[in-house]
Amino acid sequence: RVLSAAGPPLHKAKGTHMVKHPDRDDRGRASGGGTRTLDADGYFVDYVDDGAAYYTVTITYQGQTVESEEILLEEGQRMDGLVLKLGGEPEPTKPDRVVVGPPPRVHDPARFEVARKREREGMWAINPDNRHAYKMIRCETREAAEERAAAQGAHLLTISDKAEQEWLLEVFGKRENFWIGLTAGSKEGKQQWDNGEPITYTNWIAPQAATELTKSTQGNDANPNYVVLVGMTGKWQVARPGSPLIRMTERAILEKENFIIGAPVPEGEVEKR
Repeated sequence: RVLSAAGPPLHKAKGTHMVKHPDRDDRGRASGGGTRTLDADGYFVDYVDDGAAYYTVTITYQGQTVESEEILLEEGQRMDGLVLKLGGEPEPTKPDRVVVGPPPRVHDPARFEVARKREREGMWAINPDNRHAYKMIRCETREAAEERAAAQGAHLLTISDKAEQEWLLEVFGKRENFWIGLTAGSKEGKQQWDNGEPITYTNWIAPQAATELTKSTQGNDANPNYVVLVGMTGKWQVARPGSPLIRMTERAILEKENFIIGAPVPEGEVEKR
């Protein structure tokens, strides 16, 4: 999160960020960065895919720069709650090197087991509000998820409102990322889901970024920008080609409008794990 020098968070501001870490031989520093658009509360999310290393995060906004302390991230770990204040030191104050442990978890054995059982058995869950059926699957790619959805007479998830998304995360959990049925920047420029339904609700991590992406990618179908529902935050994020987010997304949610309990399984349909 980025705060202004006066204290309040920067509101939907654009800033330049840089993530640095020592190279594998510890002889120099590698880096990556670019422009980030903060949300209404000053938050942004960044993904790194370089394994265990010490990282520093630098933010520059309107000529002001602030850099974090060094943060040790082991492979597979994440850090939440880093606050950078322009015109001052990062808050809260951290030791010279910070070792980030696994995030705290609230363990609910019953809910965890129900979710795992649903995944193992390929069970459909019925939303009582719209009577649609949903199922979580494992998939190596977004294209593979589309193929499996078509084979089962379903489509990738569409989200009509906030209540539907909250129900989905309650049922399937917030520990995973999910491919959903939305492609950013279609050449037609239409505001609709991939299955043709109109878009009535969105929850972008940076709302204005979606508009800019649509304008910049119209007419380019070679590298489609698919959208991911990030379970930990509940936000939607565009997975651009080459993004670490693509490798971090191994599940999708399928949706059926006309689900009949006890209907025969289509010939050749086999659940792949």
